[in-house]
Amino acid sequence: MHQTYTALSHYELLKTYFNRAKKITIFADNDIGFELALTKTYVDLIKTHKLNAMLVRNHVTDDVEEELGHYDWFSQPKPLVRAKYIDVKFLTMPDEYLMEQASLHAVDNYFLMLRRRINMMERPIKTASKSENKTSDSLWSGYAPYNPKHLCMLIEIFRVYHNYVLTDEKNNIKHGYNRKALTPAQKLGLVENAFSVYDLIEFTSARELIINKSSF
Repeated sequence: MHQTYTALSHYELLKTYFNRAKKITIFADNDIGFELALTKTYVDLIKTHKLNAMLVRNHVTDDVEEELGHYDWFSQPKPLVRAKYIDVKFLTMPDEYLMEQASLHAVDNYFLMLRRRINMMERPIKTASKSENKTSDSLWSGYAPYNPKHLCMLIEIFRVYHNYVLTDEKNNIKHGYNRKALTPAQKLGLVENAFSVYDLIEFTSARELIINKSSF
């Protein structure tokens, strides 16, 4: 399926949550599919200034400033992430504060966690031999799955683990924050407590139904 249709479908599903939120800010990768999907799906939210959206890309060298002006790209004055200079393109009304806060660091970090924790997603490894055309190194995808559905299953398992089990305790320690460690699901108000790996392994719909019935 075309990626633009996929993006449209996902954003349409998110409407249920966005309609209940007070304010939404979206930082998206520089992709025409995201640009079309955001501006077409959330017209009403954008008109009421409830949703702000912008595209983010790595900073383009200064010798193409004319191109930046033509496409309404703005260079972030001070990088939010150290040495990570970026450009921002607003899909809604420009906002100086949001431009200063723009970053895809959280997304990049999540992708890095996927590659580190799921060996099937590791990048191909360079080998000593050259490729057939002799112009580039050969790559070895030793961990690549024979059946892509298994990779989809692992990503789904990691998504649940990340949202309901993994807390921000390390981040609190790193920055010296004196606050309770929370999972992403707790921060969004989806659950009150963090779960353990054993809770995920032992979870079944039938077990939850029995627990709920016994509580009445």
